[in-house]
Amino acid sequence: MRKLAWFSVFFAIAALLAVYLLPSQWWMAAAVLALFPMFASLSCTGKLRTRILLASVGLVLGFVWCHCYQTIFVLPAERTFGEGVSFSGVVQDTPTETEYGVSVTLSVDSAEGANFLAKVYLDAEYQNLSPGDRVTATGTIKTADIVRNETVYYNAAKGIRAIVSSVKKISVTEKGSTPWYLLPAVCASAIQRNIQALFTGDALGLIEALMTGDQDLLSDSLYTALQRAGVAHIVSVSGLHVMLFAQILLMLPGSQRRKRLLVLPVLVFFALLTGCKPAIVRAVLMEGLLLLAPIFGRENDAPTSLSFALLVLLLQNPYAIAGVGLQLSFLSVLGIELVQPRLHRVLESKLEPIRYKKRLYRLLYSMIDLLSTSCGALFLSTPLCAYYFGSVSLVGVVTNLLVLPVLGLLFGLALLCVLCSFLWWPAAELFAVPCKYISLYISGVSRAVGGFNFAALSTNVTAYAVWLVFLYVLILLAVRWRPMRNYPAFPFCAGVVSLLCAIVIHLQTTLNAPVTIVAIDVGQGQCIAAFSEDMAIAIDCGGNEDNPGDTLADYLQGLNRSSLNALILTHYDSDHTNGVEELLSRITVETLYLPESNEPQQQVICALAGEYQCEVIFVTEDETVSFGCGTLSLFSPVEQEDGDGNNAGLSMLLSYGALDFLVTGDMDIDTETALLEREQLSDVEYLMVGHHGSKYATGEALLSALTPEVAVISVGYNTYGHPTEETLARLAAWNCTVYRTDEDGTVLLKLGESE
Repeated sequence: MRKLAWFSVFFAIAALLAVYLLPSQWWMAAAVLALFPMFASLSCTGKLRTRILLASVGLVLGFVWCHCYQTIFVLPAERTFGEGVSFSGVVQDTPTETEYGVSVTLSVDSAEGANFLAKVYLDAEYQNLSPGDRVTATGTIKTADIVRNETVYYNAAKGIRAIVSSVKKISVTEKGSTPWYLLPAVCASAIQRNIQALFTGDALGLIEALMTGDQDLLSDSLYTALQRAGVAHIVSVSGLHVMLFAQILLMLPGSQRRKRLLVLPVLVFFALLTGCKPAIVRAVLMEGLLLLAPIFGRENDAPTSLSFALLVLLLQNPYAIAGVGLQLSFLSVLGIELVQPRLHRVLESKLEPIRYKKRLYRLLYSMIDLLSTSCGALFLSTPLCAYYFGSVSLVGVVTNLLVLPVLGLLFGLALLCVLCSFLWWPAAELFAVPCKYISLYISGVSRAVGGFNFAALSTNVTAYAVWLVFLYVLILLAVRWRPMRNYPAFPFCAGVVSLLCAIVIHLQTTLNAPVTIVAIDVGQGQCIAAFSEDMAIAIDCGGNEDNPGDTLADYLQGLNRSSLNALILTHYDSDHTNGVEELLSRITVETLYLPESNEPQQQVICALAGEYQCEVIFVTEDETVSFGCGTLSLFSPVEQEDGDGNNAGLSMLLSYGALDFLVTGDMDIDTETALLEREQLSDVEYLMVGHHGSKYATGEALLSALTPEVAVISVGYNTYGHPTEETLARLAAWNCTVYRTDEDGTVLLKLGESE
């Protein structure tokens, strides 16, 4: 292995250990321990001695640099943490819209003279802040490493050391002249404004992501479709975009030497323009070495380029090693280097019989090039995607073949469009027309392919996780075991057959009861699916984890279901309804059952139902609905709406024989008592705990009347204290077996389970 690559790998290992495993006070001790292999290498000779020496030096310097970075950048930020802290900082980017206002990145001045990056949450009135403005205020400053009571490295990987909230006494000093280092951010803001003036809908989201790396304007439905179709990488600025940019610039007239020297600073500016994400920095460094190698009479070496890029990124911020983007980017490139040449040779050999048919040969050769590159990129990145995102796309290779050939054309036209928007607006509008049509093609293909059942598999399902491990074992055997190399069709067929077996096992183990009820983990919210024979219904669709509509749709399509017989909404709070739009865009819903209300959300949902041709029934009287071999009883609101929609919502009882499952929505204890008296409820085996475990729901009267055996709490991170100690104590007093989606994940209940 090349010397720089060997050193960089162990430098990265030190950073990985420092970030994920070792407490910061142990880093210098680890550096001292890493010196011992260096002394041991003195007794070795040749390449072994060199490798041990480089590995030891890499580990030592890696731990030492992590300690230095901690001292210089992290500790000054930590000493500012507290409530009501005065701070002042310079705006680094344009504000990003949030649920309650905007967020903006500031370079905050610490008392010790050092600066650190902080993400500051402000009211919506500050959405017009621009890079270079100075903000002075007081607020609560806390670590960026703890989000929702969990340790994460998303912010630290980007160099953000603090989160600032509860900001008060805000004073803004507008910039005079823009600092030179913020010019790329100002240019990015101007480009975004022009793109937003030229495009709408899916085209706007796609082109803004391509040109600036900003994905905020991508609709949830399109991004989900891109993920399921396996082409979400096209909207994450990375090596693909840098390669396209470089190829476009190298097509300009002039000497190759001058163009290569010109392209490098342009690529650096492009990296700054798109926020210097690890993937783009890696790509620019590797492309730069590729461009400079011929000028200096050297051959480009991919492993050396890749390791050099990794070393530069870790010197800038060792916490970058924890960034998902960096990990995916480097594993994708490494996978391409390992797999693409070998697979390309094998597939190309199959074209020998048609080499004389030049046009057909060139077409198939291009497809083989795309296919082998896509397979290489997916080879090492797929397990990481399964770990981080819990999903694996089965159609990614196919979608890449359909989308990538036109992506370069879209990138080039969008680049011309952006340039013309600053020079001559009519020309920009002219180039915008083909951009719109190509964007429609890409989004249409992604939605169509990603919309198939089983287009993506959830690796949270045991059968699918086992299949993925088995698939990689097959691949390794096919590569390393000579008998299997002689039969290349065997691992492919075995992979397909094992996938079909995994699908059948998942379907059989999930739907092997007369009635199956699933409380889906959507964070702080509620989303329930129920199945019986050939029927499927959902109760509520809302939560604060990603998009609950997509979560439910993914679950249904993983069971080969693309429709629901009914969707029932208990009431209109966002944590019960904010996924309805995404659900209706992906899943056909025959009937929508709603409570009558004056809330604006009712009008929104009714409009969506009309758009997607879904029948709407307002439940004003109790109804009994046939549900496979079970029965669904819908109870009309106990109280009229009095300002609290929780108590004017629907409740329901799902029954199979003597087994019952009760859902009360968010109604309080008094309303529960009124429901018991009106419906004469008793002896319910399964209970959906009301209001996510609030102390004001699931009262003693309800538990006394129902005596449930199993209680399910749909809950996630929240600031309300759900589920409360009072509720948990009441459930424990009645000997209920409690399942919580925040601890147990998606909860599966089976009524009358088959033996």
